Amino acid sequence: MAESSDVLSRAFDVVSSSHPDDLTLDLLSLHLTLYRQLRYVFESADSAQTIADQTHDRLDQALRPGQPCADLLFTCLESSVRTRSLRAAEALSALGRMVDVLPCPSASTSSSATSNPLVPLFQHAATAKDLGKTEMIVINALFPHVPATAIPDGLRSKLLADMDNLDGANLRSSILVHVLVRSAEVLKEEAIDAAILDPIMPLLVKDEPTTLLNLTRYLLPSLFSARPSTTRSLLDALSGYGNGEEAFSAWISVAALGVASGSIDISDLPADDLRDAIAHADSSVQLRALQLLIGTKHLLRDDIMGLIKESIMANAVLSSAGCVSSSCSRSTADSAVRGQSSSRHCTPSSKKHEKCGKSLASRMPSIPACVSRTNSTAGSWSLSLTKAFSLPVAIRLFRLSWR
Repeated sequence: MAESSDVLSRAFDVVSSSHPDDLTLDLLSLHLTLYRQLRYVFESADSAQTIADQTHDRLDQALRPGQPCADLLFTCLESSVRTRSLRAAEALSALGRMVDVLPCPSASTSSSATSNPLVPLFQHAATAKDLGKTEMIVINALFPHVPATAIPDGLRSKLLADMDNLDGANLRSSILVHVLVRSAEVLKEEAIDAAILDPIMPLLVKDEPTTLLNLTRYLLPSLFSARPSTTRSLLDALSGYGNGEEAFSAWISVAALGVASGSIDISDLPADDLRDAIAHADSSVQLRALQLLIGTKHLLRDDIMGLIKESIMANAVLSSAGCVSSSCSRSTADSAVRGQSSSRHCTPSSKKHEKCGKSLASRMPSIPACVSRTNSTAGSWSLSLTKAFSLPVAIRLFRLSWR
């Protein structure tokens, strides 16, 4: 045991000392190896208290802000050299997993040693005035390995205030989910979902495109994965928010996410709300409704096929494809849904429409890009549908179009 302590002491001396820049990657590799080996020792050894006490004493000093180990990790995470930033992230992750199995210190350790040596490093990053990419990487990597008492009070509000920022949105959303779930876990089970969702509700109904994008692309998928019950709770909360219409865009976005992830079934959604979304005045809501319909596992059901047909007709020309003219009005889509001719609004032979439809279809083959409102013949329907969906689905939709 004395020999092991001596080897460990020398290892910490090496990783805690300054080295030339060209040895940085080797030093990070030594960090990674040291933490992995210590984790193996603490998981397998029945009596490793001496090594655990020594590890507490050395890490308590090495990981404090301004000390060589902490500075090395922060500097390399910020490095433009990808191998350094990746190796530093690996070392940080290995450090957290090692601390998870690190025995508590005995009374013989230094009085300054904390029960969790990661807390100073975590709080240094979490209390930074501006949460940059480096700080968020540290917070995200260490969050599962620090106690709830180490989370600063202002971290949640700081993350919420930056949800309109696209830079680092994925990391920021992941951390916010950690914070929301961890802070609510102390409550009774029936109150947890509400406590998690209350802080993000104002952002969902804010009608700010960037914020809604960050929420639906990053935060909500992570939240639904961590706690699936929040999907239904959030839909219920959005349905009852205000007069219901002001949160409808957020509602259809959440519903589409829930159906695609399997958290909810499309049969659980009100049919009237789905039809309202299909015929909505906002084209983005129409597109989310189509996304919801083609994301369900019940795609081949007759009622779903009927809704998909309506949605395709309503989205005959996507505004985001750049092929919508002023003549392609909302009333045209309504006429198309009812099966009425709309040739006076949109010329099917328009080269602009054809070119735009082809370019979008090449980029997004799973979603119909440009379906002519007037070419509702068997040939045009079968061609459009087979490009957009698999052959069996296209055949079913083709048959429905003639009922």
